[in-house]
Amino acid sequence: MTYLVSSATDKEGDYTYKGTQGTCKQSSYSGVTKLAGNGYYSVSANSQSALTSAVGGRPISVLVDADDAFQSYRSGIISNASCGKTLNHAVLLVGYGTNYWIVKNSWGTTWGESGYVRLAFTGNDSGTCGV
Repeated sequence: MTYLVSSATDKEGDYTYKGTQGTCKQSSYSGVTKLAGNGYYSVSANSQSALTSAVGGRPISVLVDADDAFQSYRSGIISNASCGKTLNHAVLLVGYGTNYWIVKNSWGTTWGESGYVRLAFTGNDSGTCGV
């Protein structure tokens, strides 16, 4: 996050994920945006209330366990029992409903609910899929 405050980055559409072996094309992009001001802050670990406060009005970068339950997700709300807690995939927490987080994944709109997943609230612990 410190890098994103001090360095311009490219839009996803300008540097799309291809899912193949290759070399970085960093030199062909100039960067179009930076995080404004401080641009970020850390949220206390294992605190649903802190995360709920933080996501109000802004997306939050979080990690999840992208295990089989996550990878095969189509729709509905993934429960705590369905998913592991080994954090291995970065996603964007964009909001919440009455009993779940709304998370945007980077795997495109054909995955999940048009590129999003709903993860059940679990209270103040590591969260569904380790959120």
